[in-house]
Formats: sequence, structure tokens, C-alpha cells
Amino acid sequence: MLLPENGDPDVYFIRTDFSSAVRWQEICHTLGEALRELEMKAQFIEARELDCASPGDLVPILEGNPYYSFALILDRVSMESPDFPVLVLDLLEEPGRTFRQLPIQIP
Repeated sequence: MLLPENGDPDVYFIRTDFSSAVRWQEICHTLGEALRELEMKAQFIEARELDCASPGDLVPILEGNPYYSFALILDRVSMESPDFPVLVLDLLEEPGRTFRQLPIQIP
């Protein structure tokens, strides 16, 4: 299972776009700093086998973890946009449902 199994960290981000290592590092740093200010722990999951994975591909891999009801995905749109809108994937109420959220609006 990709997700942490003990409810720690508070949030996690899954990378599904591997087009720019530099951009990935920028995003990880920016999000990590913002969440530390809120005293939240973040984990950034990089699994090359998830390159170009769709939300539909991720649901069967991610659902069933009792500690997390959603996944935060950093996909091509996130990586290419200056404010990196995160794709939020519902894993509990309507598994597979998605919407975009700016990182500053997540906590």
C-alpha cells in the first residue's frame, strides 16, 4: 500500500508527473514549508510506476486505509501551473471523485 499505515503524516502528496525534477523540488519545498508553519507533517510520495496514473488507476491502490479519506495528487496540471493546484481524490464518500484545490486552501 502506498499510504502511510499509521495516520502519520497529517497529509501526503502523490506525484504522477515526472517531467521536471526541478519543479517537483520547488513544490515539495513550498508545500513542506507552508505545512510546517501550520504544525502539520507532510509526506511526498514518489513512485515512478505511478507516472501518468489517472485517479481511476489510483483508487484501487489507495482506498481501504482507515487513516486517510482522500489523496492529494500532484499531476501534470499541478506541475505546470504557477500556483500548483492539487488534484484531490476522494477515497471514502465517493471513491474516485476529484476536484482541484489550491494548496493554501487545503488545511
